[in-house]
This record gives sequence, structure tokens and C-alpha cells, in this order.
Amino acid sequence: MTPEDRAGGLRERLRNARKILRSRRRLERLNHILVPEKKPDRDRLRRSWRWRFMAPAFILYASLSRDGRGLLLLTLLVGLAGVDINQSQVHLLFASLAGLVMGSLALRPFFRAKGVTVEVETSARVSVGAPQRFLVHLDHRGASPVLALRVSSPFLPWDGRWSKQPHGVAALRPRERATVVAEARFSARGEHHLDAFEIGVLVPLGLAVGPRRVSDGARFLVVPKIANVVDLSLEHRVPERQAGHVTSRAPGESDIVGVRPYRPGDALRHLHARTWARTGVPHVKSYVSEQSERVGLAVLVDGDEVTDEVKEATISLGAGVAAAIVRRGGGIDALLIDDRLTQLASRSGKAALDGVLDRLATHVLEDVEKPCDGALDALAPELSTLVVVSAHDGPSAAIDRLRARGLPVHWLRVVATDEVSLPSNVRHTRIDHGVIDRGEAVAA
Repeated sequence: MTPEDRAGGLRERLRNARKILRSRRRLERLNHILVPEKKPDRDRLRRSWRWRFMAPAFILYASLSRDGRGLLLLTLLVGLAGVDINQSQVHLLFASLAGLVMGSLALRPFFRAKGVTVEVETSARVSVGAPQRFLVHLDHRGASPVLALRVSSPFLPWDGRWSKQPHGVAALRPRERATVVAEARFSARGEHHLDAFEIGVLVPLGLAVGPRRVSDGARFLVVPKIANVVDLSLEHRVPERQAGHVTSRAPGESDIVGVRPYRPGDALRHLHARTWARTGVPHVKSYVSEQSERVGLAVLVDGDEVTDEVKEATISLGAGVAAAIVRRGGGIDALLIDDRLTQLASRSGKAALDGVLDRLATHVLEDVEKPCDGALDALAPELSTLVVVSAHDGPSAAIDRLRARGLPVHWLRVVATDEVSLPSNVRHTRIDHGVIDRGEAVAA
């Protein structure tokens, strides 16, 4: 390896280190670097030889209650203090504490949650930062009551924090059902598949828990936080390629259902003279099956120019724009995320918004900017307007080209807080990412 290659490798490592240090999310991820993020990977780890080597320590930890774990830690500390048995009697205290712990562990097999099944119910979607509720249902199908049930929550991934831990159930009689509630919040988008919730009977003295019964893992999708977009005004044109043709509602019926302001490209034969004369503004007839408002949404985030926080705010703003379009009764025909185009099956209503949120939730951020010019050029003839939400100035040339072709493009550019005071660009609206993160109103 030449000195130039070594210097290039060192520069690359320094660049990656700077990216980690300037990203709070990447630093948080490092706290769980030894824990696999996906559940299949965690299950594979449990079947590996490394887990078999460490399993006894984890089994001991899981067999104890919270009080038992505290007593175990105290026992170890007392044991260290009582190493010199000639100078003190601390070893007798260690023996007593160790006896309590070992006695509780020995009683575990006699305290089982016989006949109790556990199921977890949760919503399929939750927004970033919003509480996700887990309903842990305990159903007793045995013949005798079960006392002092304890519910243990799973270990959360790096982006999760428990805001409400599940409580225990004092008594569960035969054919009785109880529900325990837990809540957590998650700060990262994407699919989440948690490990199982566990239940067990508390052993006398409260230091250990009997053999546990487990639920299935909870699976859900964390979608981006929807930015508070309060004012979104879009201009439209008649698409170059129509999705359909004008037809009547039924044979013999009029297919005219109203009038609307004239748009460049409308046929002159559709002008409505009476409305034009009354208002002074050219109007054209609107037909039953006319679908001239075809909106495209492009969210462009990948690249190494900006931080992960700005990219996440851009995705959040894209979700807010989609919600604003749906809220005002419009539809979204296509979603472009960097170079990946998605044609939405449902273009309006909650189904369209859910489709956009699901696609934004599963997008993985990358440091390599993806070219979007080809996708935008191919999509433009089918659209009446295009909304671009970007974290950088990469699409500027493509946007200028589309505007020159007559397509209205509404460009929203998310910037860091220190860039807001820079001279504005008339081609886009500049939005501070801090405004989006704080949930303040965004006038787009």
C-alpha cells in the first residue's frame, strides 16, 4: 500500500468519525452496538456459541426480581469486602445474603404460572416520539388461582425508552382475564420487532420469579412525525398526458358538474361565458370524471452535505405536506424518494396518507446522493403540479428544467438553523429544521 493510499484511508476514517460525532442519532446507536437491531439477528445471536458461553449469567439475572437483582449486587460487594476472613466477620454477612439468593432460586420450580397464557396487542403504526401502548392480556385457563404475577417488558432497541412499565397482577382466578398496560416511545423511523413480554409468579420473599411464560414479539412500524404544515397553496396546469377521458355520468345526463378557474392548457371550447361575465375571471366547465389535479411529491434527502437531523426533518416535512394535501381533499398520485418512484394505489384519503407514511418510514438514509433527474423528467408529463421537499440544492437544475416546460413546482428546502439567515433563493422556500422538530406551524 502506497503512502497516498494510507493517507486516503485515514482521511476517510476521519470523515466517518466526524459524521458520527456531529450526529446525535449515530452516537445513541453506538450505545447498543453489541445488541443486534433486528429481532431475527437477536434470535440468531441467542443460538450462537457466544450466547451459550454467556447464557448462565443472563439466566441468573432473568430469574431474579428487581429486588433480587439489587440484593445480588449487594451480596457481591459484601463478598469483596469479606475476602480477608481473618480480620473481619463480613464473610458471615456474605454467606447469609448468598443463602437468601440461592434459596429463592431453589424455590423457583415450585411456583409456576400454570394455565396462564399471555398475548400482546399493539397498534400497527405509531409516529416518532408518540407513545406506543402495549396491552398485555393474561388469560387464565387453569384450575387453581395464580397469585403474585409479575410482567417483564422486553429490552428495547437503541431508539426506544419505556415511559410506563407494566405492573403485576395480585391474583388471577380460573377463567379470569387481566390486562396490563405498558407504554414506550421511539425516536427512529422504521420497522420494529420487539422481543417477548414475560410473566412469572413471584417466589416468597420477592427475590426471584418462577419459570416464565412468554408472548409473541410485538411488531409495528414507526412512521415519521407529521410536520405541522398549515398553509399549502399549489398552482396546477392541465397534465400533458391525461389519465382518462371525459365521460358522462349516464346516457342522456349532463356531464357538467360545475365550473372552475381557467388554467393554461384548458380547451377554449370549455369556457363558461356566463361565469366569466359575472366574475370577470375566465372559467371553464368541470366534468364528472375529470381528474386534472395530479400531484406528485418528491422527497430528496440522501447525500453527505447535511446532518442526519436535517434529513429527518426533511422526511417529517414531506409527511406534513402529504397530510396537508389529503386534508384539503386533494390526492397524491406519485411519491419519489431520491431515485425510487412509487405509484400510490390509493391517491386520496387516509389510505393515500398511510401509503406515503409507510414508504417514508422504511427509507434508509445514505451518504451518497442519488440522481433524481431521470425520474422527475419521466413523471412530469403526468402531473398537474409537483411538490419537492429537499435537504440540499441537488435538484435545482431539474426543477428549473421542469418549470421551463410549464410544470408548476413548489420547492421546500429544509436547512440547518445557522443557514436560515443566509440570502434566500427565490426558487425555493427555506424552512428551519428546528421549527419542524419543535412542532411549530410551517407556512409552506
